[in-house]
Amino acid sequence: MIFSFLFYYFKETYNTESYYLIQSESDSYKLNDGILITTRMFYYLKLGTINNENKKIKLYIKNNDTRKLVYEGMSDLTIIDYPNYNAYFMLMVI
Repeated sequence: MIFSFLFYYFKETYNTESYYLIQSESDSYKLNDGILITTRMFYYLKLGTINNENKKIKLYIKNNDTRKLVYEGMSDLTIIDYPNYNAYFMLMVI
């Protein structure tokens, strides 16, 4: 019985949270301090600053040949989305 409980607990909690640091740099921009957190309960995206300023951006998600506009506005955005709600991220797995 203890083994069954431990197996269930491990199955339900293992790899349920993922953290990604978002940074990018090119000749024309530098993206700093972005973060993406995924859990079974929500997705959290904060882009950070571009060239240490708040810039106007467009954020797309591309799936195969289709592109969906997720956000258009200033770069200091914070997006929180929930699985099965899919207001921003129509993703099963990130």
